[in-house]
Amino acid sequence: ALRGMSPGDYRNFRAMVKKLIEADGQIHLFEYTLQKLLFRHLDAFFEKPKRGRVQFRTIVPLLHDAEVLLSALANAHPEKLLAEPLDITDSAAVGGFIGRVAGRFGRLDHCIANAAIAHEGVLATMRDDEIDSMLAVNLRGAIVFIRECVRQMLAAPAPAKGPAPDRSITVVSSVVAENGSPGLAVYAATKAALEGLARSLARELGPRGIRVNAIAPGFLETDLSSTLPAEQRARIARRTALGRLGKPEDVVGAVDFLTGKAAGFSTGHVLKVDGGG
Repeated sequence: ALRGMSPGDYRNFRAMVKKLIEADGQIHLFEYTLQKLLFRHLDAFFEKPKRGRVQFRTIVPLLHDAEVLLSALANAHPEKLLAEPLDITDSAAVGGFIGRVAGRFGRLDHCIANAAIAHEGVLATMRDDEIDSMLAVNLRGAIVFIRECVRQMLAAPAPAKGPAPDRSITVVSSVVAENGSPGLAVYAATKAALEGLARSLARELGPRGIRVNAIAPGFLETDLSSTLPAEQRARIARRTALGRLGKPEDVVGAVDFLTGKAAGFSTGHVLKVDGGG
């Protein structure tokens, strides 16, 4: 285990990578904010004789050991993984990376835009740099990331025969986009904007066979929520119809559905994963 990495974040990462590795020949580009993820046992996924391929990327500086491990995995399994640390606010770097992904694997099938940051605080006391950073990462960064993926999807030649490939874009929003939350006004604004982007893109890209949806997770069991008092966690859980907090795998399951064939006729939707909260 690498120092300081949490089991909760590891479970989320492990479940997502397993899902992508086992995809049936699909090419996924997964944008993920990576801070303290545990990579123990990850190599076992790549040893399985699966046909699926995955490209995993991050937008924040990696811990050195984690970067070394990801680099080693990518070198050992180049047909399954392309991993690079990348600044989502650097448009040229984003475009260059996605071009390299398409160049290596030949196409992109699914784009999952998940990277985000949050500065909590009432609007009256929030600094300009805090507002600007949330807009730059959560909104502009996501738009540029999706734009570059769409360009590659549209440029890919149609198959000579057989059905067109299933292609999709999934943006990760939050229930605060609809419900609101004190101290998260700017964060909620960026997430609400992403939902508007998804709905409009669904109309724009539907004729080209590209589905666009959003996921709005509720309160999850994460390192952040674990710092809350037990009474507050219980109160939040009671507000949900299922009487519990969400788990990272609940969100993974939603992504799995929206990027799969079972959602082949679903586009322009915001899928809540909030336990009925």
